[in-house]
Amino acid sequence: MTIGNSVTEIGENAFYKCSRLTEVTIPSSVTSIGYDAFEYCSGLTEVHISSLEAWCNIDFNFFYSNPLFYATNLYLNGELVTDLVIPETVTSIKKNAFYRWQGLTSVTIPNSVTSIGNDVFYGCSRLTEVHISSLEAWCNIDFFGDFSSNPLHKAHNLYLNGELVTDLVIPETVTSIKKNAFYGCSGLAEVTIPNSVTEIGENAFYSCTGLTKVKSLNPVPPVAGSAFDTSTQDNAQLFIPNGSLDAYKSADGWRDFK
Repeated sequence: MTIGNSVTEIGENAFYKCSRLTEVTIPSSVTSIGYDAFEYCSGLTEVHISSLEAWCNIDFNFFYSNPLFYATNLYLNGELVTDLVIPETVTSIKKNAFYRWQGLTSVTIPNSVTSIGNDVFYGCSRLTEVHISSLEAWCNIDFFGDFSSNPLHKAHNLYLNGELVTDLVIPETVTSIKKNAFYGCSGLAEVTIPNSVTEIGENAFYSCTGLTKVKSLNPVPPVAGSAFDTSTQDNAQLFIPNGSLDAYKSADGWRDFK
C-alpha cells in the first residue's frame, strides 16, 4: 500500500486489523498518525519512507500508530536501514518514532537534536550501539517520559567520535546533566563529573551496572537526588575533593554511597 502524497494525516483505526497488509509506503507529507492506525497489522514486514527528517516529526498518537511496531524492516529511498543516522536537520524526535523497530542495530544522534520523545526506542531489542560526536550536546538533550526515550537503555554501549566510551569524562563546558542521560549504559566503568556540574537529573546514571568508580570534582555536591541507583551506590568507589566529605555525607544522592 502506498499512501498518496496529498495525505497529511492518517486517522485513528485507519488500517485496524488489516492483517494481510505486508508493506506500506508513507510519504513525507504525513505529519500525524492516529490512535491504533496499524494495530493488529501483524502481516507487516516493510515500511518505506523517503525522509528521516519528516519521519522524526510525525506525531504518532500511540505506539500502534507506528507500523514499525510490526514491521521489522525500514527502507529509506529503497535502501534497507539497520544503522540509523539521524540527519543534522532534525532537532527533535517525536514520541514512538522508532517504537519496537526490531531491525535497528545502531543509531547516530547528531548535535542538533535537543529532545527525544517518550518511548522512541522502546523494544528495539537488537540495538547495540549509540554514536554521538559531542558529550556536551548529549548531556543537554531532554529525554522526555521514562528511560525508553534514550537508546542507551537497549544499546548499553556509547561511542564518541567512533571510540567506545568506558571511562566517561564529562566536559567542563557542561553545567548540568539532564535526566536519563546515560540510563542503561552498562559499558561505562568510570565517570568523572567536573567542577562545573551543579545538577544531575533523575536516573541519569541508573542501570549503569558496570560502574566501578564515580569521581565528582565539585567541592559543593551537585544536586543529584535519584541520579544513581542502589547498585552503583553499593558497589562503586566514590572520589570527592579533599575537605568535602561532610558535605557529601549530608547530600541527597551522595550520602547513600557505601
